[in-house]
Amino acid sequence: MIASVQSIGSLFSNGLLPVTSEPDYAPQLYCNPASDFVLCRDKNGNATAIYGESFWDFNPYRLSAKKIRKINFGKVFEVNGQEQRALIEEVKYLLYCLIYFAGGGRMGTLSASTLRSYWAVLRLAMQFSYEQKQRPMVGVLSLKQIFTVPIYLEAFVESKNLDQGALSGILNGLVRVGKERLGYEALNSSNFNLARPEYKQHGGLKDQVQHLR
Repeated sequence: MIASVQSIGSLFSNGLLPVTSEPDYAPQLYCNPASDFVLCRDKNGNATAIYGESFWDFNPYRLSAKKIRKINFGKVFEVNGQEQRALIEEVKYLLYCLIYFAGGGRMGTLSASTLRSYWAVLRLAMQFSYEQKQRPMVGVLSLKQIFTVPIYLEAFVESKNLDQGALSGILNGLVRVGKERLGYEALNSSNFNLARPEYKQHGGLKDQVQHLR
């Protein structure tokens, strides 16, 4: 079922940025956007973040003069194989959903710096997912598995030095995006005490995976 409404990215602060900076509007379709879909434009209307490209630059949507680093999908892995590309495409879609369909928090907007912190966590999640290839009983994980299987999420948090507040924000956003659009129901962050820096789980992933078999 397709709704008639279209969504504008929550990074775009309507009324504070020129109309020429508007990103593309996303139709309420439950699928990936086209590769030429524009998520960000500068004040002259030039696209700085295009869905199908390796670099996404959201600095035009920064209200602060301080710049943030570009999102660089090409620097996550040393090798660009099929498994790595699949993880990158999965993360691109998650970021797109967080920008357009997660509600943007209390004010209905999402800051570029917050999105950059989400990207830092998702980048680590991709690396963690691929690292599991060295575990024969696990294999390369998907982001879907990390965000739906408690022991995988716990193992990810345990193994990486990450911003747990940003991870909590991602999970909350994915819950708002919804199962119908994602294809799965994301775990609830409130079940994991992610705000506590001392949060740890005992036992390695290898031991935990035994319970899934």
